[in-house]
Amino acid sequence: MLGAVFLTGCASNEVRVRAKDLPRLEQKAQEGDGQAAYRLYQYYEYKAYDARQAARWLKRAEQLGAKEARQAQDYRFEYHVKSDF
Repeated sequence: MLGAVFLTGCASNEVRVRAKDLPRLEQKAQEGDGQAAYRLYQYYEYKAYDARQAARWLKRAEQLGAKEARQAQDYRFEYHVKSDF
């Protein structure tokens, strides 16, 4: 059930991050903004299809306390999505 809820909220056409927003989001994430880190994860996972960067930002978002990041990590673990981080 969690997988279905998780996936419906993250379709690539629903990720509202553009490439030009990345530097600002990266700066905010480096300053401790968990939501910015999570949005970077979404961009790399569902728009850029860069699994390595997605895993990096998901881990950072979780470290910064983003609730959605914990749910995404649980989903990745449950469905054995490979992560280098």
